[in-house]
Amino acid sequence: ADPNATIRYTLDGSTPKANSTIYSGPVAVSATQVIRAAAFSSLPDILPSFTETNTYFINVTHDQNYYVLSLSSSDFDALFNGGGTWDIDSYLEFFAKDRQLVSEGEGKVDPHGNDSWAFPQKGIDFEMEDDYGYNYTIDYPIFTIKDRPNYDHIILKAGASDNYPFTWGSGGGCHLRDAFVQTLSEKYNLEMDERTYEPAILYINGEYWGVYEVREKMDEPDFTEYYYDQGEEDIDILAFWGGLNIKYGSDTAWNNLYNFMMSTSLAVPANYDYVNERLNIPGFIDYCIFNTYIVNSDWISWNTMWWRGRDPDGERTKWTYALWDEDNVFGLGQNYSGWPTTNYTADPCDLQTVFQNAGPDMGTMDMLTKLMDNPQFKNDYINRYADLMNSALTCDSVQALLQSFIDILTPEMPGQIARWGGSMAGWEDNLAYLQDQINGRCSYIDSALIDCYEVTGPFDVTVLVDPPLAGDVSISTIAPPSYPWTGTYFGNVDLNFKAAPAANMIFSYWEVNNNIVSPNINADSMTINLQADDIVVAHFETSLPSYDVTVDVTPEDAGDVIIQGTLPGAYPYSSAYLSGQNIELSAMPAPGYTFDYWTLNNNFVNPNSTDPEVYFTLALGDYVVAHFKTLTGIDEMNLSSLSVYPTLTSDHFQINYEVNQDVSLAIKMYSLSGQMVKDLAQQDGSINQPGSHNLSVSMQDDNLSPGIYFLRFEYPGFSKTFKVVLIPKQ
Repeated sequence: ADPNATIRYTLDGSTPKANSTIYSGPVAVSATQVIRAAAFSSLPDILPSFTETNTYFINVTHDQNYYVLSLSSSDFDALFNGGGTWDIDSYLEFFAKDRQLVSEGEGKVDPHGNDSWAFPQKGIDFEMEDDYGYNYTIDYPIFTIKDRPNYDHIILKAGASDNYPFTWGSGGGCHLRDAFVQTLSEKYNLEMDERTYEPAILYINGEYWGVYEVREKMDEPDFTEYYYDQGEEDIDILAFWGGLNIKYGSDTAWNNLYNFMMSTSLAVPANYDYVNERLNIPGFIDYCIFNTYIVNSDWISWNTMWWRGRDPDGERTKWTYALWDEDNVFGLGQNYSGWPTTNYTADPCDLQTVFQNAGPDMGTMDMLTKLMDNPQFKNDYINRYADLMNSALTCDSVQALLQSFIDILTPEMPGQIARWGGSMAGWEDNLAYLQDQINGRCSYIDSALIDCYEVTGPFDVTVLVDPPLAGDVSISTIAPPSYPWTGTYFGNVDLNFKAAPAANMIFSYWEVNNNIVSPNINADSMTINLQADDIVVAHFETSLPSYDVTVDVTPEDAGDVIIQGTLPGAYPYSSAYLSGQNIELSAMPAPGYTFDYWTLNNNFVNPNSTDPEVYFTLALGDYVVAHFKTLTGIDEMNLSSLSVYPTLTSDHFQINYEVNQDVSLAIKMYSLSGQMVKDLAQQDGSINQPGSHNLSVSMQDDNLSPGIYFLRFEYPGFSKTFKVVLIPKQ
């Protein structure tokens, strides 16, 4: 250390220089403030130290759902009040939701957005760079739904075109549209890439800058390599944003694919297969459905990204789309795509007319139109539209997610409004308009699809499984979480069903009431071209063998055996059970008898053959015999005058007996299944004492259900059982 070094500091976010203020004593901080300090040597050949940067938050509290980010730089005036200066040196402090500083470092700040750069509150990109010597990534797992541990590049977005209060859209800004719909796609695992979201509060040089979104950046190799094992040398990333931007790789393969699709009939299976090998068709379907459903009016000619990986050992080797800026959705009102209307009455096929012969750079709608010539694709597209309207895009699903965003934003919007203007009432009016647009879209979309694609319906389809838990049914791309499950689907397309049996079960047949099944009801995969509402039942049966088990008692009438909760009316008694099933047995001696042991031919009982209550795992059919033996006289066993009455009761019954000397007597009651429900010795310790006993026993005290019960008296060398029937109270 240089004992003659001088510490110099700044309060405006700039990096300290040799002429900055000298630190000579405590610095008073009365409001939120950034202090940046560095040591300067008195020796001319020694460079200044690294800069230490700290933001001190004074009388500041923020909702616990938010990160807090602080950016410091002397050049922000040029960025935020000028024309969008690029590559501004900036220092980032990243505070977690518990307000602990979890990462910091120096990097570059660039503008993010287009129209929204006319707003006072602007979006930015931040990229941590190790060239500065501080840090090379934000070392924190920012996005709670992902396991990625660090990020070198993030987007800080302020609602963009949906900014409140600065939007130009006639529908009014809500400060959430893009994050909301991208989270909707991500939540329901649509087959495309999204910018994952977390809410944040941003400070610029210690000044509160409002409500922002931290967003994951997708169009970078660190994204493609982490999630898909596709590095910078193996990716083609294309984006259209008023013009084509080849961010990485080349557009040659994409142009070739587009030209092939435009010049051939995709109704020919071989041609369709060629496209399917190069284009992520499920992802293409999801991308087109999602953007047409939410009425994205800043799309195709703007805010479109698609990419592929070329490493065959990685994923995403087919062209796949990514959601870009999705601000102009659900009626915000700005229309850069040429929709006839941007409200909920927009038809989902409108842009296929707007973007005809648009060329490969804006060719998404051309490709959709050509793919619709293929019957398989049309079936998949229409059914997937219905699948999503039955799941991710139901009014309940969409409105519930929207409400969760409103709940997160509400505590921080007063601060946003105090900083930038507007009112809570104005913001809430805009939210109500957005909610109305969503409800209207749910009501309108069925008829719009019928008009666009010449389908019929819609029809309600209810799916059941018989017996319950015997298997599952997939309908199109939906796997119902439980049964019965009801969804709405269209006719004039083939709707696919697939039955999947549970363990030890096999599919048996379909039961369909109002429509024709193809190929037949016995095939585990079948299709229906809906003509009417229907209930579809998938029937299953066990694949395990069953075996007969016979139970008997000896001597005759010496007792009973309860098997699997059943008391036979006569012996021998036989019933069939599944292989591998646990068979439970309980021996009940008749008066004058006690249980002795079990015999079986092919199975082994647990815990042992002399226990009156046993079980075995059925491996083969068997003949089970319960052996009983006679008792010596009751008086010789120190018990006399034993009686139980009444044995048919709605509550109480009496037990009378006499004990000649102290005995270890147990009096217990069992249910028909063999479960002990009452232990009189625990309730009354005097039952073993010599003398006459007259016990009054209530069955209602234990909330027992009406049915058959067994009252068992046991003493070493003695056992006697009475049957007691509890009937409902009148």
